[in-house]
Order: sequence, then structure tokens, then C-alpha cells
Amino acid sequence: MNLLSCSGAKRRRSVTLAAAAALVSAGIGMPVAGMVATARAADSSTVATTTTFDSGLGSWTAKTGTAAQRVTSPTQSGTGALEVTNSTQSAGEVGAVSATKAADCTTPVAGYRYTARAWVRAVTTGRLASVAMSFNNAQGAVVARIVGQQAQDSNSGWLQPLDTVAVAPANATCLIVGVTFAGAAKGERHLVDTISLTSARGGSKNVVGPLRTSGNQVLDKNGLPVIFRGVNIPGLEGNSDGEVTDADAAGTKAWGANFVRLPLGEHLWLSQNCYYDPNEMPKVDAAVQSITSRGMVAMLDLHWHTVGNCGHAGQWPMPEYAQTMTFWKQVAARYKTNPLVAFDLYNEPHDVADDQWRNGGTITWKGITYRTAGMQEMYDAVRSTGATNLVMATGRSWGNIFPKTAPLTGTNIVYAIHAYTCPEVAPPKCTNAAPYDPSQFFKYWTTAETTYPIILSEFGWPNPDDGLYIQNVITYAEAHKWSWSIYSCCETWGWFPIVASNKAGSAWQARLAGMPALRAFPGA
Repeated sequence: MNLLSCSGAKRRRSVTLAAAAALVSAGIGMPVAGMVATARAADSSTVATTTTFDSGLGSWTAKTGTAAQRVTSPTQSGTGALEVTNSTQSAGEVGAVSATKAADCTTPVAGYRYTARAWVRAVTTGRLASVAMSFNNAQGAVVARIVGQQAQDSNSGWLQPLDTVAVAPANATCLIVGVTFAGAAKGERHLVDTISLTSARGGSKNVVGPLRTSGNQVLDKNGLPVIFRGVNIPGLEGNSDGEVTDADAAGTKAWGANFVRLPLGEHLWLSQNCYYDPNEMPKVDAAVQSITSRGMVAMLDLHWHTVGNCGHAGQWPMPEYAQTMTFWKQVAARYKTNPLVAFDLYNEPHDVADDQWRNGGTITWKGITYRTAGMQEMYDAVRSTGATNLVMATGRSWGNIFPKTAPLTGTNIVYAIHAYTCPEVAPPKCTNAAPYDPSQFFKYWTTAETTYPIILSEFGWPNPDDGLYIQNVITYAEAHKWSWSIYSCCETWGWFPIVASNKAGSAWQARLAGMPALRAFPGA
């Protein structure tokens, strides 16, 4: 993330995460009444139920102010669909729910994640539609209500809003799915069809190190391919009051991550620097232990630094040679014996030529001239300690472009891309002509991906209530077998949070921007 232009994007976090997420294994959890089991994914931890209203409405019931009936045309699939009509005298929300009594509920399993989706269509006027899940306790009270991203239906065809994904709270005994349409006029009609509820196992399989590269893959100790899917946890890169807690690591593991990227501040690490914090090393030690002891990879990222021992701390085009050589030798020596630690040489090289990216050199930035460390020099500094851990080199131009001077000389190297089509503000203020299309950056990596392992180590969206861009990025990464880590966890505020709630003792829920990641984690 370009913090020179997004100074408020990454800040310290003081939240505590609850352990969350895991999923329904085969045979656990009851399907929503009115749904029939139609598919079990190749991963036996995933069970899906679907209703098509072919033989009636089942337990589906109209919300207050709504009339509901089965129609035979048009349908998205099968021979029936659910039609909802505004039966009141004024405009308002209309819709239907899967159950109104406990006997018809899905019985959720605490900590498990659930995914709901539906197809919608307008009969006349398009409205904003959304899919929601309500978790109720034994007394019928709502414990949590998770509403998915809205999408406008139309009368020209069927539309499927983005998946709604949630984690079942510990005290929930009833799960209800609902579909609503906002602002429907009197007598206005909308259609719903092919509603599915999917449950799948959470957590993640432990990564077994040491790790190495072979061609364009990362292999584990047993020679099996590993794809990293994870999160960025900021907090240790900027100020001395930042932290990454054990609860952060527990929450990311429970959600399904097998990888955590930890941005670090060189200025806080080095004792000769004016900003030196003697607590920085112990904080990093604790974070690494919390992450790797849970079978996840901890990638240590040189994120912030100074030019000169007392200069401005932030993101420069490339790091200063003298301090950075010391930093990487110290960091690599300290963590080289941990096979689940990886080293990300520098966060987002920018405003440097391809040769400077690789070999360093003298540059002038904002009136300050200094000698930079190149990626090859930083790589060599890591290897000089005897460390054989994975090393990650981020591309040029804020991580968008694979440099012409790549690859580096060495082994166990993964190349990292960052992708922010709107790094500062969301549309309509974002000036990118195709803000939801990440392939405008990915096109620079199509040749490299055939030869080298690629990780999309940072991507995000500056509106936490919009998951479309995140979904597009993850869909591309999965199709190309890239590793990925979303920005950012685990704060619940700011421009880029993916977490909506993470109070101790409660289920860790996703913001709309975080739902695609929560859904994409494959589970243990």
C-alpha cells in the first residue's frame, strides 16, 4: 500500500480477535426446510443445499408487508420461482425468509462459516436486492444478522448478488436465510430462485516446512505444492505503540488463513536509529511465534524505513543501503531456523528504473539524494547469514510490474505483485477507467507466472462495504494458482478493513470486502 498517498490506511490496532470459523463437515447441520440437498463438493468438508421452488414454497414465508407465491415463469432453473409483491400502500422493503419457527431452521454449528446465495429478477422495476443470514438463539432473539452486498435486479434477466458469508456465533441455535428488495412500490413484484446455503470446514491445514521453490511452485517439506492464502496484519511498521496480538493469529487461523504478511519498520528495529524501540524485536518474536506455531507462514516485510538515522519514517522509492543491509542480516539471522518464516525484501519499489530495482544506486527523491539497496543486494544479505528461507521480491512501480531485470540470481525466490486499481478512494472519486478490473496490472505478469512462483501479497479496496473488486482479484489468483494475501486484517475501521466484528467471545464476522476471502479459504 502506498502510504505516501494513503497515510490513514494503515494504523495501529487495539482490537482483540475471538477465535472463529470452521465449517460443517458431512452430515453436520440441518438443511433449511424447503431446500433439498443437491450437491457435495469434491472437498468432503463442503455440503450444499439448494431450493428451486419446483414443488412449492416449503417453509419460505413472506416478510411483513409482502405477499408471496410460487410462479412457473420466468424461472432461473427448474419449473418454479418465488414471487414477492409489496402488499402495502406505500413503498418499502419486501422479501421472504426461509423459516419463521425453530422447527424449520437450519441448526448452525458454532464457529462454522456459512455461505448464502440467490438469483433475483425484477418483474417491472429494478431495485437493490440483498441476501442475508440471521442467527438466532434458543429464545428466538437475533444474535447476529449478516447482510450481503446489494445488487440491482432488472426485468431483462436473472442476477446473482455476491455471496453472503458469515460465521455462526457460539450461542446461535437457528439460522435463517432471507432475500430482500429495497424501496419497492405498492404492487411491485420481484422474483427469487435457486437459493443455496453452503457450509464448509474452517481453519487451515498446517504448512510443513522447510519450503522451497521448484519452477513456478512452492513446495513443502514433503514435496507437495503449497498455495498461500492469507492476510496482511499491519501494526508493527509505523509507530512504537503498534502491536500484533496472539488473538490476531488465532482469528486468522480459524478463518482459514495459512499465511500472514507482517509489515515491519526498520527504524523501530535498528538500535542506531532515532526511532529505535527496544520492544520491537520482542513484539516481532511474539507475532512470529503466534503465527508459525499454528502452522501458518509468517512473511516479514520491510515496509517503513528512514533515510539517515533520524530521517522521515515511511515508504521511500527503495530503502537506504547502509541501514537495510544491517536490518536484513539481523532479521535473517534471528529467524533463519524457523522454516515457516519468509522474508519480503521491500514493500513497494517505486520511481526507480529496472536496474535500480535490481542493483540499487544513487537516487534523488523529494530533494534528498541517497544510495539505495537493490533487491539483489538485499537477497544476498539474507543469504549471507546462512538463511535458506523463502525470499519474496516485490515488483517495480508500487509492485505492479515485473521488472525487465528480474529474475534475481539465487534460489527459493517468490515474486510478489500488489494490485490497487483505486489505492486512495473508491468510485466515483477514483479516476481509474476500469476500477473493478485487476487484470490491468496482472497483464505484466503473464510471462513470469509460467516460470516463477507468484504471490499477490497485497490487494484491497478503499470501501469496506464493497466486495466486487476483492472477488475479482481472488477469482483471478485462484484460476492462475497464485498465492494471495488480502489487505488488511484485523482492524474493524479505516479504509481497508475486512473484519466487521472481532470482540472476544463472539464470532469473527467479515465486512463485505472480506466476504470473498472468507469464502475462498479452503478449510482444514
